[in-house]
Amino acid sequence: CTSLTNIKIPNSVTSIENHAFFYCTSLANITIPNSVTSIKYNAFYNCSSLTSIEIPNSVTSIGYGAFSYCTGLTSIVIPNGVTVIRMHTFAYCENLTSIEIPNSVTDIEFSVFDECRNLTEITCLATTPPTIDYYTFSNYDADLYVPAGCKSVYETTGYWKNFNIIED
Repeated sequence: CTSLTNIKIPNSVTSIENHAFFYCTSLANITIPNSVTSIKYNAFYNCSSLTSIEIPNSVTSIGYGAFSYCTGLTSIVIPNGVTVIRMHTFAYCENLTSIEIPNSVTDIEFSVFDECRNLTEITCLATTPPTIDYYTFSNYDADLYVPAGCKSVYETTGYWKNFNIIED
């Protein structure tokens, strides 16, 4: 569906399935209703015209590669019900500059933000740093905003210490 530009998903939908909007390169706007609880494997893979996406707090699961190659995305806020951000979820979103990670996230898997080299601002609301590995991010030059009183925990936890950590 390379000509699809806008879509509003109806409230009757609870899951956006595997490859649902795979290579919808003209898709610029999408509204995801509160009825959706999961976005599955490669659901929006290479939707390169998406500039922003609002993911409601009803979403608790985002699948592997769900937003990979969405090169138009500049910022993203992860919903507060998500506990694990799966591999390659935002890989190759080369224009992504800011992300917000809620306090519900406990694990950010391998290569989630691979090749997101323009990432300059990360806000992580978790008081206990989520698990990451060296390859979770390609760019450790970003500013990392953490909750007040948590800077020392991030400075001593895994690869989080590689960021410029700022208490918010």
